[in-house]
Amino acid sequence: MMIVTILAVSMDAYVAGISLGTYGRIKELGLLYISSFSFILPVAAMLLTSLFSFGGDWLNALSAGILIILGVRGVLPEKRESGLLHTECVRPGIAYMTLLGLSLSVDTALGAAVLYSEPCFAAVPFILFAAHYGLMKLGRATARLLRFAGGISRAASAALIFIGIIRFL
Repeated sequence: MMIVTILAVSMDAYVAGISLGTYGRIKELGLLYISSFSFILPVAAMLLTSLFSFGGDWLNALSAGILIILGVRGVLPEKRESGLLHTECVRPGIAYMTLLGLSLSVDTALGAAVLYSEPCFAAVPFILFAAHYGLMKLGRATARLLRFAGGISRAASAALIFIGIIRFL
């Protein structure tokens, strides 16, 4: 049950990896930085769960909003030069990677809080980190293999919007 929950809350990392793969050469350090939130937030959620009991609806809504904003940003053109679209890939900045890491890891934090009662709950943050990193790396590789960077990027960004809207339901 624990592995199924971890994979379910980590699948959006694959779509994010596809979107990141279209930016060109995102370094491993960037993937590790984004994935680190999948370790930090679950640890914090598990600590808070052990101390307090409160609902996480507001956290889910915040995550959905961030995913929608990032998706809209990816669907819209980045730059304009002389009335024409500028097609050069831009590397995502630290602010973008931080927001992406936070939005991807909010559902993992909620999942970790639910898994707090499991016998091997201490392994959950490590497994979540590995799942997010692996799926983002797989998504990045998928984007490179398909070589449809512009179309895939917009489709992946649209998928982020869709995932964000579904979280509101």
